[in-house]
Amino acid sequence: MSAIKYCSSCASEMILKPFENTNRFFCTDCDRMEFIDPKVVTGVLFTINSEVVLVQRNLEPQRGKWTFPAGFVDRGEKVENAAIREVFEETGFIVELDKLVGVYSQEDDPIILIVYSGHIVGGERTDNSEVQSIQTFPLHKLPVLAFDRDRKIIQDWNN
Repeated sequence: MSAIKYCSSCASEMILKPFENTNRFFCTDCDRMEFIDPKVVTGVLFTINSEVVLVQRNLEPQRGKWTFPAGFVDRGEKVENAAIREVFEETGFIVELDKLVGVYSQEDDPIILIVYSGHIVGGERTDNSEVQSIQTFPLHKLPVLAFDRDRKIIQDWNN
């Protein structure tokens, strides 16, 4: 759990205390409880010539491994718009979303991942500093994937 140092109401020091079977940050002065919100990430699975489009990460974690285009949703941004934006930023392709593949989360992981199925409606492949490479793969010959959950997500999308 990331540390919160100061209260957002009175700027006093925060401490970690047990609360309802977990630990929460409380202000030492006004006793305000602060919540640590999860991070929302969205991604899109789509194909070119019946092969899944994957990007090779150029950033940690898992630099050099493969995943589908994905990224953080900005505060106030519609999740679907963030998904389309991330595909464009990482690949240069403009996609239209077809359907929700699923919502994925894990114990002790602050990420909530919302994945869509989509198809290309425009744009062209462009290089980006966030990715080393953009390639297509047949589903039976996937490369080493960046995250444990990626294989299950791709299977869910393919079913």
